[in-house]
Amino acid sequence: EIGKATFSPNGKHILISTKTGEIYLIDAFSGKNIRTFETIWNKTVKCEYPVEASFSPDGKFIFAGSETGEILIWNIKSGDLICKWKGHPLPPALVKWNPQMCCVATACATLALWCLSDE
Repeated sequence: EIGKATFSPNGKHILISTKTGEIYLIDAFSGKNIRTFETIWNKTVKCEYPVEASFSPDGKFIFAGSETGEILIWNIKSGDLICKWKGHPLPPALVKWNPQMCCVATACATLALWCLSDE
């Protein structure tokens, strides 16, 4: 079941999020599925809300919440899971980039701000 859709910053891709934890990277012009990303989710139970996925401002990475409360980060080109951020007691229902700064806001019962640096 499709829950949310988000366009990439350049408009070439769409992220489709589901209530069962799959995230589909779709070509916005042909409609073809380019890649499927799997979050950490109990596939036998539908969540009340869909996983939210977000593109990084440069369109190179995808961020999404998981049932474990972690934020998962994938490289779009390779499809590799490159990082997990821990910090939520519940599955994050919100994952949003600040397009002007290198900062991500995630929320479940609590709000977390993840500000990145080059260090």
